[in-house]
Amino acid sequence: QFCDFEKYNTESKLGKAYIEIYKYINNLNLSSESFTNLYKFIMKHIDIQTYECSDSIYVSKIFTWENNRGKQVEELDIIKNPILVTIPEDKKIEVYNKWEELKKIPNKIYQKNYGQKLFDVAIQIYNGEIKRKIDKDELFKKIIEAEDSYKEVNKFFDIVEKLNSIMQEISNDKFGRLVTSKSNVCLNWEAYMWCFFPIFYKIDKVDEELIKLTTQWYFRQIGRKLRGFNNLCYSNAFIKVSNEVLKNPEYEYFSDIKKTLKNNMDNSLTQENYINSLKEIVFNTHFATYLLLFLETCINTDIHCVPLDYSLEHICAQKNKTSMENPSLINNIGNLTLIERKNSKNGHKGNSALGCKPYIDKRTHYNGSSSKITRLIASDYSDFIESSIINRCEEIGIKLNNHTSY
Repeated sequence: QFCDFEKYNTESKLGKAYIEIYKYINNLNLSSESFTNLYKFIMKHIDIQTYECSDSIYVSKIFTWENNRGKQVEELDIIKNPILVTIPEDKKIEVYNKWEELKKIPNKIYQKNYGQKLFDVAIQIYNGEIKRKIDKDELFKKIIEAEDSYKEVNKFFDIVEKLNSIMQEISNDKFGRLVTSKSNVCLNWEAYMWCFFPIFYKIDKVDEELIKLTTQWYFRQIGRKLRGFNNLCYSNAFIKVSNEVLKNPEYEYFSDIKKTLKNNMDNSLTQENYINSLKEIVFNTHFATYLLLFLETCINTDIHCVPLDYSLEHICAQKNKTSMENPSLINNIGNLTLIERKNSKNGHKGNSALGCKPYIDKRTHYNGSSSKITRLIASDYSDFIESSIINRCEEIGIKLNNHTSY
């Protein structure tokens, strides 16, 4: 009878659970002896206890107590239970479904528990204060103990949804899109948790200048192992500023954040040292591509939306590395540019079409690229050798020193 599950109600939660258990056991491909041993274990050694109770508050407490052992239940699921107890019967399913929906909001950059991270920020904003460490039980008390829990939990839901819409706006911003497209080219989550979300929520808009400022900070230090926004020197200042904004949306946060970024600038990033330190970096593909995309964005007008699907092109082909006097120059920013991934209808030649051709053959295609950075190579260099890489690195360094300056 075990495998004949079609006669059961597969639409009920119990029925769906039955099918999942069946599929799991079936996939184990157990021998008859192993299956018999499993059956005996289930029947003789698993104790199922049933409790009946009409006091919903006490039931909630039992749920919490029982989940202090055995398989760990997510903290938000434990917190959800006492909230549901206080919700009117005809609204419980609505609140339950909304909670689950928002908790599972997807995000391609901050994939792991993104929705739950939004909950963590939202409940702090709901309580009016951002902290480094939070006690969820304490923070959600305000909703649980409210006179109208249904009204309050919906206020909380509204905050979560607003934070997610802020993230979408940042992703569509001219500079924000550069740090929200690749999981390995992005700001630390702390930038959102302790800076963007509370500030933008309170002032009721996404500040494009603050996005640009933090993007400048990010690309000025990309490729170097320096402190991120999760470091105390940044986070403490961000938390302080965000709390000031939560108390007073007119607070001048921008100058404080800019001052924090400047005060914690590494010596290699100063105006005097930036270009020389850039020359020493051996770039990986992702960092180089997005640093050049940042520069491409800066030198184009706001009317033009720079495509993010360019491929990274080595001007001196990588096959020439062994014959170079200084092989590390092959991945120097001076030898890297942007090129279309595929041949386009407009006549732009893609990376695969250029391959390992000599520079003289590539030059014509560079001149026809939609990338300004790449077209400049064709107009500025009749030939491209090792000394050209060094010269171009200096030229790009000057531009980046200017555009990443804060």
